[in-house]
Amino acid sequence: MRTWRDLGGAQIGATEVVAEYAVDFKLAFTADLGVVTTQVRPLTTYGFEDPNGGNGTIAGVVGIAQPAARPQRIRSIRVRLTTRAAIADRYDPLSAPAANVLQGAYPFRYCLKPGGCPVQNPPADEWARMRTTITEMSVPNQAKNFD
Repeated sequence: MRTWRDLGGAQIGATEVVAEYAVDFKLAFTADLGVVTTQVRPLTTYGFEDPNGGNGTIAGVVGIAQPAARPQRIRSIRVRLTTRAAIADRYDPLSAPAANVLQGAYPFRYCLKPGGCPVQNPPADEWARMRTTITEMSVPNQAKNFD
């Protein structure tokens, strides 16, 4: 939020939204799941939308004993953060499939209407632009922690 003020502290104009809203946050892992006694260490990479739940299985849940969880075997972490514009700004029809909130691995628009938005000829006040940022962090300090 931004509010302009004069030197006396009085507000000038209306308060306006200048930030974007975070609408999606995902983590994905690459783990060393090879047998400890072998010299070959193949890596297993899980996607952001892993249908088998590999990310949750390897990372585990803090405070809950899970035999399959081996967070010490994670070698890199990928982060996906998606934000949307504060106001609608899509005036032209889009060629992508319809989505009320998020669709697919890399969403690029967000429906602002609770009941959903039409795909063909959408009104100007329904779709907000989305931006997706993806980064990866290596965690090589975990490489010596074997189970």
